[in-house]
Amino acid sequence: EFDGLKAKEFLESICTVGSTVLIDEDDLLPQSQNEITALVKCHGNTINEQMLNSGNGIIHTDQCYQSEFSTFDWAKKYGC
Repeated sequence: EFDGLKAKEFLESICTVGSTVLIDEDDLLPQSQNEITALVKCHGNTINEQMLNSGNGIIHTDQCYQSEFSTFDWAKKYGC
């Protein structure tokens, strides 16, 4: 079962509040009101991959056919 608080705490442990973050929005997926698909980097690490590998993230495989990030190794590993 996904635990949002545990995910938040893990994220803060690898990318502390106040860190410089690079956000690369997915140019192929349209933005919805509450969701943006993006590649996120902090301290040179790909946060997407770290969240998935730790069990603290999920991937929306229904969007893989269209995402610019679907061919990345970590995305393919988790269902794209």
